[in-house]
Amino acid sequence: MRIDNIQGKNIQKLYQNQQNLLNKENKQTSRSEGDKMNISSKGLQIKKLADQLEADPGIRAEKVARLKQEIADGNYHIDSEKLAESLMNEIELTRGDL
Repeated sequence: MRIDNIQGKNIQKLYQNQQNLLNKENKQTSRSEGDKMNISSKGLQIKKLADQLEADPGIRAEKVARLKQEIADGNYHIDSEKLAESLMNEIELTRGDL
């Protein structure tokens, strides 16, 4: 059996066309089966709060600067009862979400 140059080129073209079709199918499949991300309602709440803080950053920056100065001056004191109450409230809220 004799295979001349013309037949060899035809075989090569057929093979290349088949490879191109397979590559196109793989790309379409990978695009449709891409990664997905679902954000929980709690995550959406956190995002909303973060956006609100970014919208008005001056208030927090001012408070942070004031607290830093109080700490540096030795005038910052923590009310331990208020702190304990806040921690307990936070624990109760967290347990309620479970």
